[in-house]
Amino acid sequence: MGNYMALRMNGRSFLAMILVFSLIFGLLSSVLAKPVQAKSSARAAIVAEVNGTVTVKKAGGSKSYSAYVDMSLNQGDYISTGAGSSVVLRVSDRQDEITLGENSDFYISDLANQGDGSTSKFKMWAGSMWVKVKSLVSSEDEFEVETPTAVMGVRGTHYYAGVSPITGETTAAVFGGFIRVSSVTATENEETKKSIQENKVVYLYPAQQINLDSRTEVPDLRLKVSLINPAEIVKQASPKVLEALIKDKPSIDLENSQFIDKQKQLLGQGTEFKDDNSILRLKSTEDLSKVEGNLNNFINAIAKQAIDEKKIQEQVITDTNKTIPDPNRKIDLERTGLDNSAGIDPEEQRLRDELLKSIQAQNNDPAAEEQRRLIEAQQNLASLLQQILQDRQKLEETNKAVEKQNNQKAAEKAQQQTGTPSNNGNGGGGSNSSGSSGGSNNKPNPPVVTSPTGPATVTNPVKVALTAKAGSTIRIYNNGTEIASGTGNGGTPTEILLGNLAPGTYNFTARAFSGSDGSSSVTIPAITVVSENTAPNAPTIVSPTQPVTVNNPVSVTVKAQSGATVIIYNNETEMGRGTGAGDTEVVISLGSLNPGTYNLTARAYIGSAASETVPIPAITVASGNTVSEPSLLFKPGTVQGSTANVILSLKDFTGSKQLYAIEAHLLYSDKLKYEGSGTVAKVSTNVFGLSQSAETLTEHTNTAKTETELIYAATNYELTGGAPSQNIEVKGEKQLVTIPLAIKSSDTAAIPVKLIYYKIVDKDGNVVKESKDPIEISVPVNNG
Repeated sequence: MGNYMALRMNGRSFLAMILVFSLIFGLLSSVLAKPVQAKSSARAAIVAEVNGTVTVKKAGGSKSYSAYVDMSLNQGDYISTGAGSSVVLRVSDRQDEITLGENSDFYISDLANQGDGSTSKFKMWAGSMWVKVKSLVSSEDEFEVETPTAVMGVRGTHYYAGVSPITGETTAAVFGGFIRVSSVTATENEETKKSIQENKVVYLYPAQQINLDSRTEVPDLRLKVSLINPAEIVKQASPKVLEALIKDKPSIDLENSQFIDKQKQLLGQGTEFKDDNSILRLKSTEDLSKVEGNLNNFINAIAKQAIDEKKIQEQVITDTNKTIPDPNRKIDLERTGLDNSAGIDPEEQRLRDELLKSIQAQNNDPAAEEQRRLIEAQQNLASLLQQILQDRQKLEETNKAVEKQNNQKAAEKAQQQTGTPSNNGNGGGGSNSSGSSGGSNNKPNPPVVTSPTGPATVTNPVKVALTAKAGSTIRIYNNGTEIASGTGNGGTPTEILLGNLAPGTYNFTARAFSGSDGSSSVTIPAITVVSENTAPNAPTIVSPTQPVTVNNPVSVTVKAQSGATVIIYNNETEMGRGTGAGDTEVVISLGSLNPGTYNLTARAYIGSAASETVPIPAITVASGNTVSEPSLLFKPGTVQGSTANVILSLKDFTGSKQLYAIEAHLLYSDKLKYEGSGTVAKVSTNVFGLSQSAETLTEHTNTAKTETELIYAATNYELTGGAPSQNIEVKGEKQLVTIPLAIKSSDTAAIPVKLIYYKIVDKDGNVVKESKDPIEISVPVNNG
């Protein structure tokens, strides 16, 4: 029980953080050999699980990537989850685990080895998360999560944290372990009557929680601590977070049992548990028994609340209980009682209640309330002035438009009278009048629907995407009633969440507004909402309709329910996929296949619900269509003075094997060293010789300085507002990069260099090729 979590209030200062610059797209996965680490070296977090829409913005970059399993995340990366989505992150060298729920904004602020310890620091702006941290080994190890109102540092524990996206209020609840909370609280000096800030400390124990907002006006942080509130936790936490904490019950029980056993031993020796910085008091075995009862029941209470609120399925409970051999430890939804007096001294509780009443009375004091309103008014003054300036600017623009229109009309009238052409500042382009009788015309163009592009069948939550004039308000209507809105972003689509809708078909409309001026209405393609458990209709095979013999590349044409995902299988191996479009035919590419006969099948999916399997008539790929296996080639290059070169090349990444990004790891002795800047100069003939791509080289040396790992990473990316980037096709052999290594030895013998790992993915994050089998080459040395 030497675990602790330190929380301290720090407001929202980190919202102005400077992100560490690093454009490259990380792909590091678990490597067969443990990466070489330096005295101060970077570490990685690995994406262990992805559900729904999860995006990653790499450090210093503007492009967001779809997260995928085994994706590597590094310091400076920003992770965001959409509605109904979640992601599980695992710190690769410690197996600490963070589950982020839906609508979470998360940032990796520090992930490195420092001296003899490791540092893991994260920031969360909004959302909910479940954190499971193994006991930190070194006293220099750090693990902390910062929110707008708290910093949570741990040394090994299970805990929940939730952050309100509106107020920034943080809720922290401990399930196992020992938590230290420090916070800056605001109190009034009795002599000067001025507000002062003091640093306060409180300790939390399992089944306790604390709520911290940006205005913690209490003299003692113990007043903010309470027994865990299942209803509050379940209401705030996303389903995946609740599922994660419930599934961890076996390890939570083990940790809490160790705590109870230790306290029983101390009480048997006549030692009471009393901590002046905590509300927990254990004077007798009766006190301990009450606390033990809470520890046995509080996860039951949360599980029952989650089922009642339809946040999780009962199958989660069934699956978890299968992992708990002791029948007395299994989740029992009938055993949910919690004792609010457990482990709390009655006299101290009475004093706490009196103090809370006094503080509440002060907060309800009219003078104090007036003072708070004054402060709020002062805080709103800046935004109010800004709005006035914007309104003034809009009025000036309107007056200029009216003046220009009147001048235009006067010029047209003069032209009619004299027969003289007029340009009126229009470059000779003729009249610029709209034909209106005066006044402003700020009406924006109608929004353009980018998703769905046709009738679609979806599960909750429902989202649409549209483009509209930057700064305009996009409003979504259902039968004339506004149900959602968003802000236009020019050519970049704005995603608007419509929430969870009842099953059925909806014909929404949309309009764009600039102030009170609204565009004409546009119709959004029909959206049919179905339950996640409602299987779609089986796809219809349009082509082939009978056994055929074809040449590469191979494709299958289908019709399927709008919005359904159609997957083509060869036995149980996925060969390709597409999205159903109702009566519109969809062509699914299977790429280039080796000669032979394929008996493929197709299924349609909506969420996890699948249609019946449909057989596809036999497809025979004709002989002479042998497909070369895509490969990464590793070979020595030329020696130039005291620099040896090694070359990476790609071969035959075509069809469904096209790539978007790559990461490769080299290992060599201290006889070689990379002395470059870290960036790779563009060579137009290389694989990533395009303008919208980036390549980096990063070297890490072990503490003994005898072995060095060099990481090469490259990716395409998209520029905001620019053309979308595509996968890269490599026909035949094409050079990837030439890596210069300085020779640091006077030996004339060739120096071995190993390629220990590489991973290649496409734009959607699908693994194209991955290898953990080392390849060794000998680099010739010529010192002249």
